[in-house]
Amino acid sequence: YVGFELNPYITPLPPFPLFNVQEYFSAGHTIQGNTLTNNLVTGIQLNGRSTYFYQSSLPYHRRTTIQGNTLRINQDGIVAGRKDAITNPSFYDLDFASWGEYTDIINNQITNSLNDGIVLLNYNWMTDIRSNTINSNNRNGISIGSTSESIFFTGFYPDYSSPRFIYRNTIDNNGKDGIHNYYGQLYYVSLNEINNNNRGVY
Repeated sequence: YVGFELNPYITPLPPFPLFNVQEYFSAGHTIQGNTLTNNLVTGIQLNGRSTYFYQSSLPYHRRTTIQGNTLRINQDGIVAGRKDAITNPSFYDLDFASWGEYTDIINNQITNSLNDGIVLLNYNWMTDIRSNTINSNNRNGISIGSTSESIFFTGFYPDYSSPRFIYRNTIDNNGKDGIHNYYGQLYYVSLNEINNNNRGVY
């Protein structure tokens, strides 16, 4: 689990996100060569860092690398972005828990997750998923966004996600879809082997 909150403060009136003064710094991590099995929530989670104080955040932008790990029988293999109420302290659910760091998810083995192999929530526009083996997960190999709608803004889905590249992965034998785009944008899905799923890309 990577990510933490500094100086949370919520102004009660009006109760909207722009009055939620909080900041996340979470960048420059390397998670490499580990075996992660049987975790109840997720094998690896990258929590959010907001862009509300952009000028103060900019110096902290670093590459985060998840490389060469083996993840088996976790609820989800790798989650970038918020996952639940604990990892999303902003009750008003805009992008204060976004994950905007340059993140390279490369050469991992992700198998037999109870839900999804990789889950990208709340932006991820600088995330690359490259050369991973994502097999035999119960639901999707890769999930982009979610169906959770904002409780304040109709038609707004705060988990909207848009990875940069999904490239040269092997995504096979997952229970539902190889790649499922709930609410998000897929710009570059290239040279992947996506076979024997219920649907390849949906």
